[in-house]
Amino acid sequence: ASTAPGRANALSLLDITGKLDASAVQDALTHKHPGVREVALRLSESRLANSPQLQERSLSLAADKNPRVRFHAALAAGFVAQAGNKQNAAKAIALIASKDADDRWARAAALSSAYGIEGELIDALGRGNLKNEALPVIYGELGRMIGQRGTDRKSTRLNSSHTVISYAVFCLKKK
Repeated sequence: ASTAPGRANALSLLDITGKLDASAVQDALTHKHPGVREVALRLSESRLANSPQLQERSLSLAADKNPRVRFHAALAAGFVAQAGNKQNAAKAIALIASKDADDRWARAAALSSAYGIEGELIDALGRGNLKNEALPVIYGELGRMIGQRGTDRKSTRLNSSHTVISYAVFCLKKK
């Protein structure tokens, strides 16, 4: 298809018919039009577990200029984390959470993808030299997620560098 909407529709139709391959998705992730990249991210989710190249390209879109693309990159990062690439997924989620912390939908996408990698996300937020006045909201929501899960230290790695989050978890457990 020669137009961006035509390309996005063609990708969706190929997916529905079972004829969409990973290379076409990879190519679409670098398309100049954000709508095509957005559709490609959505279509990549079911293919991420088996393709490190697709994981890398999807996570790179955490730095995209378009907020809708970043929203879908946050969702895709959750699939990348489930595939075992937790550190890189956390870095991408941290970038999106920092850049779009004021957008509640982007924040929800980032935090839903952080389930099970909260410790890695805390590390990535701390190391990323990220600046946003809304980051305390992210840390607060992460603290709630950890607190609601309980004291399972196997699924959430906390150490002395996470004093603020640990204290938030402690306070939430007291209620």
